[in-house]
Amino acid sequence: MFALGVGVAFRRRDISTSLIRAVEEEANRLGLQSAHLEVAMDNATAFRLYKRLGYTQQGGPITDRWSKVAADGSRQEAEEVSRVIIKTLETPEE
Repeated sequence: MFALGVGVAFRRRDISTSLIRAVEEEANRLGLQSAHLEVAMDNATAFRLYKRLGYTQQGGPITDRWSKVAADGSRQEAEEVSRVIIKTLETPEE
């Protein structure tokens, strides 16, 4: 999962929770043992959601940097400070 966003009109309906659980179920099906993701430090709402779903922070903040192309075609540098969070997935029953 790269990014998750739910439109304002559809929030508070457990859509995010359902999508996250679907990704975790697929990861389980594929035999993965854990899920790792990043959450922007200023996104407290998302961090609370992931924490409620069993994710824990690993280490201190990290800074991601990338280049993006603006609407006028110019290149812009971007950066975001994030926290890495992880959840150990349930072992699928055989």
